[in-house]
Amino acid sequence: GAKVWDLSGPIEENKDYLNVVSAIDALKNQNVVANDIPIVLMGGSNGGAFASAVSTGIAADALILHISRGLELAFKAPQTPPPTAWLVARQDDTVTFDTTELNLPAIKSAEVPYLFIINEPTPLAPTSLTRIPGLTEVQSTAFFDAMGTGGLLDACSMQLTNPDDEDAWLAFLANGKPEVVEQVRHQLLELHAGHTIFSDFNKKLLAFLDMHVK
Repeated sequence: GAKVWDLSGPIEENKDYLNVVSAIDALKNQNVVANDIPIVLMGGSNGGAFASAVSTGIAADALILHISRGLELAFKAPQTPPPTAWLVARQDDTVTFDTTELNLPAIKSAEVPYLFIINEPTPLAPTSLTRIPGLTEVQSTAFFDAMGTGGLLDACSMQLTNPDDEDAWLAFLANGKPEVVEQVRHQLLELHAGHTIFSDFNKKLLAFLDMHVK
C-alpha cells in the first residue's frame, strides 16, 4: 500500500526500527518464539533499504534484499553485515540494475557470505497466466494470442514494453476483476524483469539461508 519505511537516523531513534525491536522482544517475552531463534531481515524495495538499516542496530543472522541494493552504511566499515542475499531484476526502472552491485565490494571486503541473483526477462507463454486463480488455460492462451496480434510481443514472445508503462494488455483480459488484474500485472512485470517481487529463485535463496543461518 502507501506504507513507506522510515529511513531517517540515527537508527536507535528511528520509530519504525524501535517498533521492529519491540515486536521481536514481545514475541520472545510471550514465549511465542525462542530467545535464540535466528533473525532474518527481509524487505523489498524501500523495505529492503529499511531492512539493511535495521541490520546496523540488531544482530541479524541474514539479510535478504529484494529489488533493493540496501543502504551503504549497512555494509561499510566499521559495520560487519550479516550474510546477505540480493535478488535484483535486470530491467528494474526503480532500482536500476547498474546500481544494484554498488555494495558488493564492501561485503566482499568484509569476507561475509553473499548471494547475488538476477531475474532476467522471460518470454510470455500461452500458460503463463494459469498460475493465477480465476484464469483458465483457455483464457491464458487467448491472452497470449491477443498480446501477439496486438503488437505487444516480439518474435520471441518477449514483451516490448514495461507493462506498467503500457497498459494495452488490459483490453485482452477476459476476467477484469481488480484482484485478477493486479496479479496479471505482477506476472507480466515479473516476466519483464521489472520492479516487482519474483519467486523463481526460492530454492537458491533457501539453500543460502540453510547454509548460513544456524
